Amino acid sequence: MGVSGRATIPCVVPINGTDSNWVENHEDAAAIAIQAPATLSVGTYSIQVSHDKTIIATYQEGAPLADAELPATGKAAIYLYLAAFKYWRLHTTGTEAAERTFRVTKVAINS
Repeated sequence: MGVSGRATIPCVVPINGTDSNWVENHEDAAAIAIQAPATLSVGTYSIQVSHDKTIIATYQEGAPLADAELPATGKAAIYLYLAAFKYWRLHTTGTEAAERTFRVTKVAINS
């Protein structure tokens, strides 16, 4: 099994404040990269995960575990374990002034 490259999955666009659309992970994803837009008017975003879109939890990483932070404006980060969940979305506690597009890329594996 090795890394076969990168593939684009749907962009996540938080609309007027609370939750983005759900992104469905691909089975061959090894990690998920998220690039923040150049402008954000709200400072607190989190990643929510679910296996069925009904039971929702905040995604955590690190040791000790802590809520995963999204990258700052214009920055990118890789989330190694986010691909373990079937669905994920972005959540914000405030209201954005306009739609914001986060660029999302999966790193795939081959067998």
